[in-house]
Amino acid sequence: MDNDGSRLDALSEKIDALREEQQSSRKKNDAPDKGNVGWGMYLLSQFFSALIVGLCIGLFLDRIFSTRCVFLIIFIIFGVMAGFLNCYRCEKLYNNEKNNKQGD
Repeated sequence: MDNDGSRLDALSEKIDALREEQQSSRKKNDAPDKGNVGWGMYLLSQFFSALIVGLCIGLFLDRIFSTRCVFLIIFIIFGVMAGFLNCYRCEKLYNNEKNNKQGD
């Protein structure tokens, strides 16, 4: 019986050592945290909101000036460019904050 108890203790020590090793390897790999998904959704909403604003302005101007889709195409292009610019600015801000946290 004493032999079984010592074997169980040795086994539990091995299991604990493996768990600690696994946790330390996860920390070293810097697995993406769940905050990155939220950040991606934020960037996506920034892009599509600029695109939708461009679409609405283009449709509005086409109705006022009775043109086919000239303003629609122009303002969709402006909306895409504004969306990329918004994403670039937000990503730059995010990287600056991330670098500041790592420097601390």
